[in-house]
Amino acid sequence: LKIGEFTKYVKFPPNSYHVLIHSPNGNLLFESDIDIDYNLAYTAVVSADEENKKDICILMVPEQKAHNMTSNMSALRLANLCIDEPEVVMSASDGTILFSDIKYGKVSCNVAIPSGRYTLQLKKPDGTEILDHWIDAAPYMHYTLFIVGMKNDGSIKIIVPEDGVNYLDLC
Repeated sequence: LKIGEFTKYVKFPPNSYHVLIHSPNGNLLFESDIDIDYNLAYTAVVSADEENKKDICILMVPEQKAHNMTSNMSALRLANLCIDEPEVVMSASDGTILFSDIKYGKVSCNVAIPSGRYTLQLKKPDGTEILDHWIDAAPYMHYTLFIVGMKNDGSIKIIVPEDGVNYLDLC
C-alpha cells in the first residue's frame, strides 16, 4: 500500500496476531503482536511513530456503531495522523465546531450530523485554516475522516474509507 491507500476490511476471529510489515523489496519494517477482541471492528493504521518519526507504528482504531441514530443522520469521527499537526480542530462551513483538541495519533468519538453535503474546515487550534474537505454523508452511515500526509511538504489530505461497521456483521 502507498501512503493514503487502504484495503477492505477482513474478518479475523478473536485472538492475538503476529503482524509483519515489509517494504516492497521485502525488508522487514515492523513487527508486533496485536489483539483482536470479540465482536469489534478495527482499522489498523500504519503511521509514523510519535517518538521516532523515522520509525513506524500501528495504531489500532476501534470502530463504534452509533445504534441510536435516527433517519437522515450520519456519524462522523476524526483521526489525526498528521505528524506535523500535533493538534487540530474541525468545523462545518457555518462555524459549528464538530471536533476540537484532536491530537496526533488520537481519534474522536462519533458525532451525529444530519445526512447531507458538507464543507468541513480543518484548522489549527488558533483558527489558522489547514484545508477544506467536502463530504456527502449518507443516512445511517459511519465515517472516519483520517488526516494523513504532512503539512510541511504539502501532502496533507483527508481520506474517508467506509467504516467497517457499515457492512460487517459486527458491533
